[in-house]
This record gives sequence, structure tokens and C-alpha cells, in this order.
Amino acid sequence: MHISIRLSCLQRKNLDKNINTLQNKIETLGTKIQHLNDEFIRFGTSLQRLSEECSSLKNNCQEQNTSISKLKLGQDVIEQNLLEIRQKMEDYHHATYDGSLVWIIPEVEKKFRK
Repeated sequence: MHISIRLSCLQRKNLDKNINTLQNKIETLGTKIQHLNDEFIRFGTSLQRLSEECSSLKNNCQEQNTSISKLKLGQDVIEQNLLEIRQKMEDYHHATYDGSLVWIIPEVEKKFRK
């Protein structure tokens, strides 16, 4: 009986030691879980901020695309006007070399009436 009591004391000490080890590991796991939860919250906040920044960048890109489209339309109008001016210059150039003179008289009708 004396041996069985000793065994049970040894078993009890081993069991207590194992329980303490498990409690320490549980506390460590709890600390790690809390750390992971904190990281999860931090990443969630960062993701939300990045999402807002992406939305803002998207709006800026759309505004720039609209501005570029307007500039292209303006450029097309200017190019068309330039082509018309070049055509007129070309017409004036040929008119002066074929022997005829081109006179520009302002308010011709008014002068004829006088």
C-alpha cells in the first residue's frame, strides 16, 4: 500500500506539472490570439483606408479623362481651323502668282454707294 501511495503522489506531481504546463501554453495561446485579433483589426482598418484611397484615385482618373476628352475636342477644332487657314493661305499664294492681284478693300459696298 505504501508503494501505491507513492505512485499516486508521483502521478499527482506529474499531473500537476502537466496541468501547469498546459495552463502556461493556454495563456500563451490566449496572448497570441489577442495579438492576431489586434493585427486583424489593424489590417481591416488599413484595407478600408486603401479602399477609400482607391475610390478617390478612380474619381480623379475619371475627371482627368473627362478633361483630356475636352482638350482633344478643342484640339480637333483648332486643327480644323488651322487647316482652313492653311487652305486660305494656299489660295492667296496661288492668286498672287497667276498674274491677278487680290485687293482687300474694307466696306466695299459702303464705298460703292457713296
